[in-house]
Amino acid sequence: MNEYSHLDSMTTTPKGSDPRKDATIRAIQKRDVDNVIEMHRLVGAPVDAETVRSWCRESPYSRRLVAEMDGRAVGKVTLDTAYPPYSELVNLMVHPNYRRCGVANRLVRGCFEAAETRRCPITLLMTDPENTPAITLYARSGFLTCIPGGLGEREYAWMMHLPEDSVAGRFKREHPSCRFMPSRGRTLFHERPLYEMLWKDPGTDSLLGLLLEGQPGQPMRGGTAPRIAAATIKDGTRSVDLLIQEEQETIEAGTDARFQLLTVN
Repeated sequence: MNEYSHLDSMTTTPKGSDPRKDATIRAIQKRDVDNVIEMHRLVGAPVDAETVRSWCRESPYSRRLVAEMDGRAVGKVTLDTAYPPYSELVNLMVHPNYRRCGVANRLVRGCFEAAETRRCPITLLMTDPENTPAITLYARSGFLTCIPGGLGEREYAWMMHLPEDSVAGRFKREHPSCRFMPSRGRTLFHERPLYEMLWKDPGTDSLLGLLLEGQPGQPMRGGTAPRIAAATIKDGTRSVDLLIQEEQETIEAGTDARFQLLTVN
C-alpha cells in the first residue's frame, strides 16, 4: 500500500544538498538499515532492524530499492513481481529532509526498469483517492486510474502504468488526440461486470478499451489487484472484442495460470 508516498510532495531541500543532483537508485544493502529505520520512524510506520535486514536478502518475488544522496539512503520503495506480467509498487517513502529533490520520481523510474528486467512491465499501485499530491506524482510518471476508490466506503484506488510498447502505447501514438476515460464503476461487457480503461479518438471514433477484474482496497478487506480480463478495439472498419476466461480462482506459487481467450468480431 502507498500511504507514505504523499510525503514527497511536501517541501524542503536538505541543507548543503544540491537539488539538481540526481539520486542513485540501487538495491537495499545492510549499510542502509539505520537510515531506513529512521525513514520509517519519521513517516509514522516504525520498523525493527531485523525486518529491515531481511529486506536485504535477495528474493525472486520482490525488490527493495533505495535512493542514495549525500552518501545515505534517503528514499525507499518495494516492487513486488510475483505475478508476471504484473508488478506492484508498494510503500514509496522519502526522508522529510529530501523532498522536492526528485527522489520519488527516480524511485518510480527505478521500479519501471526493475519491472522490465523481471518481465513484469505492467506496474500497479494502490493509493488513497483523496491523496491528491500522491496521485499527481504518479500521474506525471504515466500512471492512470484503473479502479477508482471512494465507492461507498472510503477505499483505496488502483492505478496502472502500461509500457510504451503495449497496445495502449501504440494506440496513443497512432491517435495522438485520443482521450483517456476511466469508468467510475463497473460496466457490463459481454455480461461480465468489469472496470474499463477507455481511450477514444474524437476525430475518428477509433477506440481502445481495456477491461479489468479486481476490487478496490486491501486484500484483507476483499480487495484484489487489477488484471486485464478483456479488450475492445475499434479502428476504422475493424472491430473486435477479446475476452479472457480464467480457469482457476487462485494461483499457487511456482505454478502457471490457465485461461481461455475468446474472440468476438
